Amino acid sequence: MFKLYDQLKQELYSNIPVGSNGPVIQVEWQSVTGSLSMLNEEHSELVMALIIHHYCTTNDFEKCKKILEAQKGKTAQFEPYRCKTFSTGKGVMVSLDNIPLELQGIIALYVKNASK
Repeated sequence: MFKLYDQLKQELYSNIPVGSNGPVIQVEWQSVTGSLSMLNEEHSELVMALIIHHYCTTNDFEKCKKILEAQKGKTAQFEPYRCKTFSTGKGVMVSLDNIPLELQGIIALYVKNASK
């Protein structure tokens, strides 16, 4: 459905240790958050697409679809996990307390790969 998301998720799970309670995802957010705020518009849009995709596939997809269709051509008001791009379109503002750990790992991988 979203090849980039699928590739990052596969990479995430192929590189993490598995504990007694399942995979152990650890993210070094200090390095990631600085990078998130400095992303150009293209990368910011892709990070938001990853966030929206994760939200819609782990929640009510039909509800998400209706919200997104209603916003076509309008300024976005849909802020899954309280994440949004800055008004300039550059950078992504995230609230880590609201982002599931799996998505944190996916975003961290994207930012790491984007900054190479």
